[in-house]
Amino acid sequence: MGKQQGINRRVHQGDARRAVIDIVSLTENEKAVLRLVSREWTSRQIAQELGSTKAAVDSLCKTAVRRLGAHDRFDAVERAIARGELSERYRRRTIPNPLTVHQCRLLAGFAEGQSINELAAGFGNSRHTIDSALRIIRQKLGAESVAEAWSKARRWKLVDRNGKRMARVRHDVFTKLHTRRVLSFTAREQQALEAFARTRDNKRLSRELNVAEKTVAHYWETLERKLGVADRLSVVLRSRELGLVQSVTLTKGERLGLGDREMIVLDALRRGRRTGDIARSLGVEEGSVRTLIGTALLRLGARSVKEALERYAMKGERAPAPRRKRGLQRP
Repeated sequence: MGKQQGINRRVHQGDARRAVIDIVSLTENEKAVLRLVSREWTSRQIAQELGSTKAAVDSLCKTAVRRLGAHDRFDAVERAIARGELSERYRRRTIPNPLTVHQCRLLAGFAEGQSINELAAGFGNSRHTIDSALRIIRQKLGAESVAEAWSKARRWKLVDRNGKRMARVRHDVFTKLHTRRVLSFTAREQQALEAFARTRDNKRLSRELNVAEKTVAHYWETLERKLGVADRLSVVLRSRELGLVQSVTLTKGERLGLGDREMIVLDALRRGRRTGDIARSLGVEEGSVRTLIGTALLRLGARSVKEALERYAMKGERAPAPRRKRGLQRP
């Protein structure tokens, strides 16, 4: 209780970054993965080194990126170093180019004056696919338009003048990529941001803001692009870090990096239920329940179910009600 009061006091005093660090800290498993990511190991190599699976490593990387409000794995390493959770010796002088060969070719084609339809025909993709790819490029480079993205890619030497992808980029360029200018917010976006700090549920947000759920989803996408983050939790954490909102209400799952189903399974295990009973109540296979338990162990940094339940019980909150699959249920 005293720690939470200290966190709230620091938030009100404006030290939002310290509060985020206290609430959202990395587990030992996530730190171990990020140390190997700094060596530019692939997920498969990390899994072999740690005696785990590629899916588990990808899940840990995704959770670490979300906890740190980072854009990708390498940005997560840099943020962990800046927060003091990793040593300076894991900092890299150069990093792999964040743009793929396909994305560089798209930018070069746009710079040559090709239209979306011409690019779609040239790459053998649909117009929607090309639009999505260009949007991802703008998000990666923090650009408002494709023309600005091409200008930044040339200025930072991500591509040459012919559109050929450069293999590696300097660390100072990496810093520019992830220290993005926060654009000005409209009054409606600021109102939406304050609502997002209280809840991340689209239905509740649509009622509170008196708009359609599609409009709420559009607000999320706009704020993710402006703040340079990849998911909803990172939006509210980055906004508090920048002082755009005074306080953020985090759910138990967000604090621990757990999904709704993982919380449901842990609550059921605390009540002494067997995995078979849990599987029937959720309408899934028993193997899926065991997978959820394994993911929860990794995200909580626990070595056993007992240890995971002890860490989970420290928060003292209940999981959301389970959602059954539609259709016939097993007896």
